[in-house]
Amino acid sequence: MRSLAQSVARGIESVEGMRARVRTVPKVASVVEAVSPAVPAEGPPYVEARDLAECAGMALGSPTRFGNMAAPLKHFIDGLGPEWTRGTLAGKPAAVFSSTASMHGGQEATLLSMMLPLLHHGMVIVGLPYTEPDLNSTRSGGTPYGATHVSGTANDRAVTDEESRLAFALGNAWLAACACLIALVFLCLAWELVLAPLKPGGSWLVLKVLPLLAPLFGVLHARRYTFQWTTLFIWLYFAEGAVRAVSDSGLSASLAAIEIVLSLGYFAAAVAFLRSSRDLTKA
Repeated sequence: MRSLAQSVARGIESVEGMRARVRTVPKVASVVEAVSPAVPAEGPPYVEARDLAECAGMALGSPTRFGNMAAPLKHFIDGLGPEWTRGTLAGKPAAVFSSTASMHGGQEATLLSMMLPLLHHGMVIVGLPYTEPDLNSTRSGGTPYGATHVSGTANDRAVTDEESRLAFALGNAWLAACACLIALVFLCLAWELVLAPLKPGGSWLVLKVLPLLAPLFGVLHARRYTFQWTTLFIWLYFAEGAVRAVSDSGLSASLAAIEIVLSLGYFAAAVAFLRSSRDLTKA
């Protein structure tokens, strides 16, 4: 699982401006004789509430336990009631990945079990499109629902090249594009209705959200044509941000600067996605 998580993290960090935080959850036991230390002795640190609040998206991974996620992860998710109430994760993209000992050991069932609570939190689930060549050629792990690894009954099988590339793809350009587009939708809504509308109570400029919703389905389903035309379309939002960053003042100017960053982030991620899937399209 650690190797798979590291591949996902490398995919995220391959996108300019993105930084991955690799986290784990504490073990659980029916009988507790001593309190575990707040910081694990080795490996990544434990996840904290601020990690969930600060993240732009989340990739959730777990080994398989009888076709379900492992108990420590389930225990952690069950404790996210306050985050659910506040909508901390609502609207953010999410991906899942897993590992099993055998080829048919419940990988896809585990991935689906992890998606359910994320949907309750209002997250937008993304998977792996068949524009990824390795999804058609892998003889080990890798599914359209998320990245997976077949470790062997003795846990002696290393992550294959296909599994590693698919995990990398799960975290790279496509997920970044989804995150930027969804964040831009929420930014425009908050900007024109609550944070800094042109008129008290909201502005008609909120309608600029509607064109952003048009490509959302195609982007979430990794459709090349949608990515192609939105690389031109997104410059309208860049232009608005550039103008209002200069003409507006205070909070509105700051929000305009964020609009510029998200527009450029989407453009860079969309171009990277189109390049990565170009070879398969030619074939």
